[in-house]
Amino acid sequence: MVRLSGILTGAVPFTTKAVLFTCKKTASGVKTTILIKDQQAQYLYDVLVKPDSISKFIPTSNARLTKQGNISGFYANLKKGRYKIVEQGGKKRLIDTNQKKKDKRIIGVREKKKRKMIYDFYQHAQDGAILIFKDIKGTFKIKRG
Repeated sequence: MVRLSGILTGAVPFTTKAVLFTCKKTASGVKTTILIKDQQAQYLYDVLVKPDSISKFIPTSNARLTKQGNISGFYANLKKGRYKIVEQGGKKRLIDTNQKKKDKRIIGVREKKKRKMIYDFYQHAQDGAILIFKDIKGTFKIKRG
């Protein structure tokens, strides 16, 4: 991310509003802090610390998807009645009622999905901070939380 005149560029608007930077100049040096606001921290906790499984519609190959990989017009089409949720054999399926061919109608299946933890963020951050501070003279505190 690049900071230009108080505006972050390179991030989606949600992330831009969720990150807070503070900078304080003291007699002994400069103290900078990067904070994650509550709205983003709740989301990131599930991704970085303890991935929970969530029940959601997983799109099939017949579904039209957005750039982000979500089913296009999901809530709007549910309200209109174009998409219907059908329970069959203990599984819930999302059906497109406008499709005439039976094999093309199913556009999503409700399943439990768990996000895969890419790496231990806190351990990598702590290791990186210790590596940086090792060569600098002075006393430093590394706090978690």
